[in-house]
Amino acid sequence: MLLALVKKNFLFSRTLLIFYYVCIPSIMSYKFTYSKSDSEELRLSKRLIFLIALFCTICGLVWAGMFYLAYGFCLTVILPLSFAAIVGTSILIAEYFKNYLILVYAQLTCITWIGAAIQWSIGSVDNSGMVVWWCFLGPTGALLFLKAKKAMLWCAQFLLIILITILVEPALSGKILHTPEGFKQLFYTMNMAIPALIVFAVSYYFQNGRSLLAKKNKTLLKETASKNQEILSSINYAKRLQKAIMPSDSDFKKALKDAFVLFEPKDIISGDFYWIENRTTELLFAVADCTGHGVPASIVSVVCHGALNRSVREFGLTNPNEILDKTREIILQEFEKSDEDIQDGMDIALCRIKNKTLYYSGAYQSLIILRESEIIELKGDRQPVGKYYKYVPFTLKEFELQTNDLIYLFSDGFIDQFGGHKEKKRKYKSSRLKKALIEMETEPMVIQKEILLKIHNDWKKEIEQTDDICFVGIRI
Repeated sequence: MLLALVKKNFLFSRTLLIFYYVCIPSIMSYKFTYSKSDSEELRLSKRLIFLIALFCTICGLVWAGMFYLAYGFCLTVILPLSFAAIVGTSILIAEYFKNYLILVYAQLTCITWIGAAIQWSIGSVDNSGMVVWWCFLGPTGALLFLKAKKAMLWCAQFLLIILITILVEPALSGKILHTPEGFKQLFYTMNMAIPALIVFAVSYYFQNGRSLLAKKNKTLLKETASKNQEILSSINYAKRLQKAIMPSDSDFKKALKDAFVLFEPKDIISGDFYWIENRTTELLFAVADCTGHGVPASIVSVVCHGALNRSVREFGLTNPNEILDKTREIILQEFEKSDEDIQDGMDIALCRIKNKTLYYSGAYQSLIILRESEIIELKGDRQPVGKYYKYVPFTLKEFELQTNDLIYLFSDGFIDQFGGHKEKKRKYKSSRLKKALIEMETEPMVIQKEILLKIHNDWKKEIEQTDDICFVGIRI
């Protein structure tokens, strides 16, 4: 007898241990209707409604057993069983469709109206031990899991149930089930304590979960800020390196005495660059726009800048069309070393001035010459300096310059900037630029730079800068 009791208790204890260490952790960590796009707070809500539904399903079964002991088999027993069946099934349906709101609505509806039905099936509030108090979990749950307006709807339902209970209790006085005194005290205790404990546990779970999320977010913010600072430092250093490969202010002024350069990257570093090669009898200069903007474009700009230098210094080329042909060849050789199919390159306007003769070649970029309020536009070839479906030698154009002629080279960032009217955003376009250049023709080059910058800022207003801007103006 003693041995049998020990074995029985051992098996019971072992079952409890397995349930505590295996089942409960598995249930607590179950990812109910999780999606990769869910926020941490939404996952907290999903996990919580799942745990509440499981607990309430068990409570429904327990209540059915207690009602059976108190009243025998009757409607009051069937109602909590139906509650357990509906909520339990809703868990499976919600998981199948990955929609936790199915379970939310099922749980709130059942706890509100089946709880009311149990109250009315017993009859007296006193006789049931205030089963109707469970209905208050409906508006409480709606406040937690639904929007505030919908929570008001569930609160109205709860008040309606209380009103109906007060009105129908006298009519049901002759149909009241007899509740043994011991059960009545137990019902009162359970009906008051369990809903209150559920509300407290849910509030604690939410508060604790949000506190953990707040700590996690704070840690992530610190880590993100630290990483952002490292990235920003690296980008700022890259900006210094990019600036180092472009002509210094002193070199620019020495080569082009009456000129300006407007250089406005969209981000910290740019895919646009300007280039100068000053020789004794001639001057080479260019404005280039590499694919994209930001960090990727800046890396492409380094490759293109190096190829341009090699074409002139290593291969001794001076004609802009030959320089662009060789530059394209070098760029393709560099990018062909990669296993990736890299199609990056640059658009460019490249000029050579010798004895007041301008030699020009371009790739998707035009050159504007302004002479006595007349715009003369030399257009580039319709192909980039880079990978293209059809390779054609770049063409060379010549133009005889006169004193006070104005030459403008620019990337498309200036004319492609969105702005203008608030209701209708549009690009600035080359037509507006040409008009503006004519209007400021007589202004000194330094003032022209300020005017162009003001035009750009006034046009875009609060709109984000569309692309990198590189604009060079020269007076002969």
